[in-house]
This record gives sequence, structure tokens and C-alpha cells, in this order.
Amino acid sequence: MKELVILRLFVSIWVIASGFVSCQRPAAVNIGAVFTFDSVIGKVAKPAMDAAMSDVNSSGRIRTKLNLIMEDVNSSVFMGTVDAFQLVEREVVAIIGPQVSGIAHMISSIANGLQGASHIICCH
Repeated sequence: MKELVILRLFVSIWVIASGFVSCQRPAAVNIGAVFTFDSVIGKVAKPAMDAAMSDVNSSGRIRTKLNLIMEDVNSSVFMGTVDAFQLVEREVVAIIGPQVSGIAHMISSIANGLQGASHIICCH
């Protein structure tokens, strides 16, 4: 019995040490931001998101780089729809915004419709 426990321990250590069990972090993660950047909220949100991305990417503790892809929808549901599909093509994992509820509902519908394929989180 003792030999079996030692054998299992040895095999476990060998598997971990040889790299058979490992997790791969992505080198970069794309995050989309959809706002009307010439609005009051957009004028504040843009530099705030830039500062947040700069802080995260300059931190030595986080090894995955965050890429922020900003799209200006100009308060247009049509532009929000076009921008949402463009962000999906760029493989974003999350979409931040927008501040207009009509655009938010459209982007949520797009993200929910593609949920099985792309795991998009829509935050508005």
C-alpha cells in the first residue's frame, strides 16, 4: 500500500514537472468600448478607460495585455449595430457601454445571439 502511494505521488510530480498539466494564458485580450465620445459621459469615459488600461498593462502582476478597442456610435442604433459586429470580428471578450439604452439593447441582442460561439459579456 505504501509503495502505491509513493508511486502515485511520484507520477503526479512527474506529470506536473514535465508540463503535461498546464494552463495557457492568452498573450492579449481584446475588450470593446462603445460610446458616443462627444457626449458628456463619453468625454469622461474615454480618458478613464485609457487610464485604466494603462494601469493594468503597466502592472507587472498581470501578464496578459488588455487591448481596448473603442468605437464611437454617435448616438445611432445603426452605428451601434455596425460597431458591435465589427467588435465581434475583432474577437472581443467584453463590450463596455453604451450609455444609450436603445443601442445597449441592440448590442445585448447581438451578444446574446452569438453567445454560443464567442462568449461576449455586454456591460452597460
